[in-house]
Amino acid sequence: MDLLDTYKKVTNYPFGRFFFNKGIGFVSPFFGKLKPNVVDLKPAFCVVEMKDRRGVRNHIGTINAGAMCSLAELRQCQ
Repeated sequence: MDLLDTYKKVTNYPFGRFFFNKGIGFVSPFFGKLKPNVVDLKPAFCVVEMKDRRGVRNHIGTINAGAMCSLAELRQCQ
């Protein structure tokens, strides 16, 4: 079963999107630190967001480039 099929099945249930997003962190703890939120997932289309919080900021107060690259890499995992 691939990621898209799992997303379609899980999001049909109440709190499905929440559990799908938590499942990403369970399967890959590296992405779990970003606390990603998959907003939409379709073939060849993915919208992922993360909250601006202290854990993803660098020493000068901006979003860490590594966190942004990791978020972009998560989009490629579909």
